[in-house]
Amino acid sequence: MTRSKADTQDTRVRALAQESAAAAAAAFGRLCGEPMRVADVLMWEGSISAGAGKLDTGIVFEVDGAVRGVVALLLSGVGRATVLEALDAELLADSALREAGNIVASHSVSAVADRLGTRVTLSVPTLVREDAGSLIDRLLARRVDVVVTATELWAAGETPDVVLVLAVESL
Repeated sequence: MTRSKADTQDTRVRALAQESAAAAAAAFGRLCGEPMRVADVLMWEGSISAGAGKLDTGIVFEVDGAVRGVVALLLSGVGRATVLEALDAELLADSALREAGNIVASHSVSAVADRLGTRVTLSVPTLVREDAGSLIDRLLARRVDVVVTATELWAAGETPDVVLVLAVESL
């Protein structure tokens, strides 16, 4: 891919990621009963696992249809606890995290599909309790010409509770 085509693709994916993150933050905020703020979209280069830090829990989906790629919610311990507390779901933690991820990711990719006037589908969510970035890295290694973005979503605290990862193959 030439540099100008790559720049155009990066710009398109960044715009889609911003809309996707806004929809994800709105859905996450409704689930948790607290408005979520959205940071600027960052273009991600390199290993997700190496850059995820304390965001070790992930709800990961593959995206198919007119847009192909991966969408994931990476949560810190605080983010995980926030979701479980809001849903009063400590006893059903895995199920609650998968369902919360499903709701937020569905809103996220629906915003992308609406913007493009097309349809996309999500896989069944995969919940990863430790080193979720490694799973994302493995999924991305099977794809070509992927543009990866990461957008922090957070509530009242200073550190992000959630990072939305959107990885899109060539548009």
